Amino acid sequence: MHVAIVLSLLALCVALCGCGQALSQPPTSAQIESVGILAYQAKKQSAVEQLEVWANKGLPVAQRELALAYGHLDAEHNTLAVQWLQKAAQAGDAQAQFELAQAWHDGKWGLSAEIGRAHV
Repeated sequence: MHVAIVLSLLALCVALCGCGQALSQPPTSAQIESVGILAYQAKKQSAVEQLEVWANKGLPVAQRELALAYGHLDAEHNTLAVQWLQKAAQAGDAQAQFELAQAWHDGKWGLSAEIGRAHV
């Protein structure tokens, strides 16, 4: 019940974000992260596509969320997940830096476990 309500609210957020695309202001971090939740928890393709648009515009939060979405899809998307996470980390996104370090530490998304690389 609660999950359905949360997903409905997130879907509304995505719809509102889509309506506001014509505006010149970029989405807030909260808006991007809401779409990210839809992308990697609800597996909504439209949310992944929206993250791709924002990530290609150079928004580090969108790059991170897209990386996390790709990382949760399947092994075929591991390379893209790491590439987007690296872009976000290099742009200064602290959570992306943490996620990338954790990926190196744990050896996930096709990376070998290298403790020495697990620092930013």
